[in-house]
Amino acid sequence: MNGELFPRQTQLINGVQVPIMILGDPAYPLNNWLMKGFPDRDNMPNAHRRFNYRLSKARMVVERSFGMLKGRWRILMKRNDSELKHIPNMVLACCILHNMCIENGDVYNPSWDDENEDEVEQPQHQAEDRPINNATGNEIREALVDYFGNL
Repeated sequence: MNGELFPRQTQLINGVQVPIMILGDPAYPLNNWLMKGFPDRDNMPNAHRRFNYRLSKARMVVERSFGMLKGRWRILMKRNDSELKHIPNMVLACCILHNMCIENGDVYNPSWDDENEDEVEQPQHQAEDRPINNATGNEIREALVDYFGNL
């Protein structure tokens, strides 16, 4: 929430400075650092459907990547009580080692997926239907909707 985890890089898209963001599912609140899709409704505009589809595709790639990392590096499946400043380097090391494995022919084994996942406590999320107080998240999402509509 303090804006300390991401580099302060932005990209100008349709007149809006779009920062590096986390892609979230509908259970999360919209924020300028956490992007989520529009609520699924029957009368949803096509531009919003297209945005949700593209966001979903991007999230699937990310989820699959994290799934593979957790499958190969089981330490990522457990609670990490290290200092916050060390965690990015731990994840980065796992990513680098994963890429080295692929480059050296050590193919990812799909049997590693979901192994012992029941033992890991999953975070619980609640949908927030209250109005979003931060217009910046809405402005960013609308800029992305327009951007995707022009592709």
